[in-house]
Amino acid sequence: GPVLEVGLGGIGLLSLGESGSVATNGIVRASRDGLVRGSGGVTGSVVLRGGAVGPSAEFDESGGRQRLNISGDLFFSSLRAGVTEAEAGRMLFTVRSDDPSETMSVVVGGEAVLAGTLRVLLDAGVEPTAGDLYPAVEAGKLSGRFAAVQSPALSTGFVAQAVYPGDGTAYVRFDAVEPLQPDLILTADFAISGAFRDGRVEDVDGDGFPDLVAVINNGPGTAGFLLVARNLGLGTGGQWDGFDTNTQVF
Repeated sequence: GPVLEVGLGGIGLLSLGESGSVATNGIVRASRDGLVRGSGGVTGSVVLRGGAVGPSAEFDESGGRQRLNISGDLFFSSLRAGVTEAEAGRMLFTVRSDDPSETMSVVVGGEAVLAGTLRVLLDAGVEPTAGDLYPAVEAGKLSGRFAAVQSPALSTGFVAQAVYPGDGTAYVRFDAVEPLQPDLILTADFAISGAFRDGRVEDVDGDGFPDLVAVINNGPGTAGFLLVARNLGLGTGGQWDGFDTNTQVF
């Protein structure tokens, strides 16, 4: 059919070995917790609507550099108003060696439109060299940027950054970076009467940032309520501005 759905309505996995391939008449679409991984080939395009793509060495045969090949386009849904984090695209990028020539990457024959989150992982014992460029996405045409990078901290204090030198490739580079500090006081008090029972973060206003929702129990025979602290998003310096202490009560 025109679309191969991975993870529609739940967890899904499309795993491609080094000599494996999947052909569609249109696209492979990974939604929510869907994952397209491996080092085989996709004949068609891949659209990440909350799903993830991850080059990996599972079922490798040659032992050489492993790359997940996409003949068409690769499109990441972006985190924006009306699109929650669970619906934005992600890339799982694993550094398996400190040698950039052994880096596992995604190779896109068409255009790669980047957005969403780049999650960097390290194999055990790997200590990347600061300043080296590790190719993550190699495309015929590259546009957009990752909105966020999740990085482990090396023992040297370096963290991963996404860099785009303009050669059609998005790289990961480890640098010494001072972490952004939120414009927050150390503690924030919320006026909660009654007994707190449960809570979660959920984007309730559709602005792309998860809000804080608390369930309050006022005792038997008395209506409880929901307390919502709106996420204030990012400041002009890229720092998180925290939750609004002027809460809404329902």
